[in-house]
This record gives sequence, structure tokens and C-alpha cells, in this order.
Amino acid sequence: MLRGNITDLHLDNNLIAQIANLPRTLRTLQCKHNKHPFNFTFRIKEIGNIGCQAPYIEVLDLTGNDVSSLDGVENLICLDTLILRANKVCAVSELDAEVKVL
Repeated sequence: MLRGNITDLHLDNNLIAQIANLPRTLRTLQCKHNKHPFNFTFRIKEIGNIGCQAPYIEVLDLTGNDVSSLDGVENLICLDTLILRANKVCAVSELDAEVKVL
């Protein structure tokens, strides 16, 4: 588990399939392009429990993954910007009108 007052975490270009043990102090999570071109196990597919772990995230960037569901986004109570470019999300209508979706 990450310890301390970490507010920004950048995990780009890795083979991350699931995000766990995030610090509650996190405000920005950038986890772009974490999919293996040939192994479908290593792909972020959902927002899931990110909001339960780090509910105060203001900026979440999951560009270039395989996110197809926004389930769990309602737990991100401080979310201001959600970046989902190059993912499989079809509808963002369930989001609060104040959240910027890119």
C-alpha cells in the first residue's frame, strides 16, 4: 500500500489490469495506455472501486485502456475531470453535468 500524503500518481505505459490500495489523499490519478497488445488480461476495463479507495480524486485519466463501463464513478465525489479517450465507453449521460469528460 502507498503511504504518506500522495496527491498525484502517474502509472502510464505499464501492464496494469487492476488498481488497488490507493491512498485516500490522492487527487490526480493518471493511468494511461495500460494495455498489452496481445494479452487481454492486462487491460483496465472499469473504474470499479477506485472511488471507494480514493474518493477525493479530482482528475482521473484512463486514456488508451479498455474501459467500457462507468460503474463506480459515482464514488468519486470530488471528480472534476474524467479523461477516457481511446476507450470503449459508449455513454456518459450518467455523470454529473459539472464533470468534464474528455
